[in-house]
Amino acid sequence: MRIALGLEYDGSAFLGWQTQPGGGAVQDALEKALAAVAGERVRTVCAGRTDRGVHARAQVVHFDTAARRPRAAWVRGTNAVLPSSVAVLWAREVDGEFHARRCALSRTYRYRLINRRVRPALEARYAAWVHAPLDLAAMRAAARALVGEHDFSAFRSAECQARDPVRRLARLDIEERDGVVEFVLQANAFLHHMVRNIVGTLLQVGLGRQPPTWVAEVLAARARALGPHRAAAGTVSGGGRVRTALGAARRSERPERRDDRVRTRVKICGLTRPEDVRAVAEAGADAFGLVFYPPSPRHLDVSRAAEIRFAAPAFLSAVALFVNPSATEVERVIDAVRPDLLQFHGEEPPEFCTAFRVPWIKTCRVGPETDLLESLRPYTAASAWLLDSRVDGYGGKGVRFDWSRIPRNLARPVVLSGGLSPANVSEAVRRVRPWAVDVSSGVERAPGVKDAAAIAAFVSEVRNADCRLA
Repeated sequence: MRIALGLEYDGSAFLGWQTQPGGGAVQDALEKALAAVAGERVRTVCAGRTDRGVHARAQVVHFDTAARRPRAAWVRGTNAVLPSSVAVLWAREVDGEFHARRCALSRTYRYRLINRRVRPALEARYAAWVHAPLDLAAMRAAARALVGEHDFSAFRSAECQARDPVRRLARLDIEERDGVVEFVLQANAFLHHMVRNIVGTLLQVGLGRQPPTWVAEVLAARARALGPHRAAAGTVSGGGRVRTALGAARRSERPERRDDRVRTRVKICGLTRPEDVRAVAEAGADAFGLVFYPPSPRHLDVSRAAEIRFAAPAFLSAVALFVNPSATEVERVIDAVRPDLLQFHGEEPPEFCTAFRVPWIKTCRVGPETDLLESLRPYTAASAWLLDSRVDGYGGKGVRFDWSRIPRNLARPVVLSGGLSPANVSEAVRRVRPWAVDVSSGVERAPGVKDAAAIAAFVSEVRNADCRLA
């Protein structure tokens, strides 16, 4: 007998739909509850898998069973065992030819966004947050290029397993009411991370960073790594988070030094508390760093790091920093924390850095004898090069190096670090013109304890420097 179910669930506490080795997915909870009702092991198939933190209003699943139960048992009995965040809405017996995934005519996603200066509280689990004003007319104009049947390779994740990247997007509406923006996307199917990557790309237009015509260029390029849309691509969690990557420079054949008209990105590194990530977001920074290096006073275990990472609002990149780690250590962090970028701060070889299928930054520690070009030459696959001071240990000491040693027109975007603070970052932006700046001890009141006022002052000084260069 084949049974179809309709479900709704709050994905905040789950690791996505698909079953996980250690449990924790919606499918795990549902199959356990169904087995209790059926008296036998049950395997389910869904219409469309959802990622970590994504919610569902009308998910359809089917399963086969030898057990005969009334419909009420499949609904009420299963709900009695399920956690409160998952509910079976209806059940019915279906023909053996019915298949929840293959018979689905279309899928619809609603991506909700709070667009106001102050972060949300009640909506934090169900909507993303962007504090800057959005040009909705420009976004709608850009969205028209995506409607229809296209190769959406530029909007799929690195982990996407679909053999065919062609999808038919029948609808892409951008609706706004009382400061809530909804992106409504309907398609025959979606690629892995396709929705959040599309939303992130359109936000680059809405924030004035790209013209509406750029979205059609990204689509036509069919390349995941092209352009700043990659910066907004990523994982949606309960708060609607979408990755923003610090190293989101356009990957062209001749990357140029940062153009004066492009704003300087800001990364605040070494966060140790959930309130730190809120301070980073409210200050308007672009990324935050989580340190996985035990000798550092900012070192985090994986569970604490995950708590901080998932307290972050949308479009704030999480960067995981390592110093000569093992592959197992990196994989453990990727699985639990889901960072948007990796930062390798030690002597990791390039083949190690590229092994994890996550964008990465390579640090070069600059001393009086450092040959920057020779040191960085093997790492051209990096999303960016972070330049820090060569000190005893690895970073976080508040020591500045000689900025005049940085060559012009390096082959990758430059992230400037080492001894930066609210007092000198404006000068650093004017003199170096980096793609991004990275600060840790310069915004702390004690080692590993961030100061919200110093973070706000640091970001303000960067923005003021950008305005003077415009």
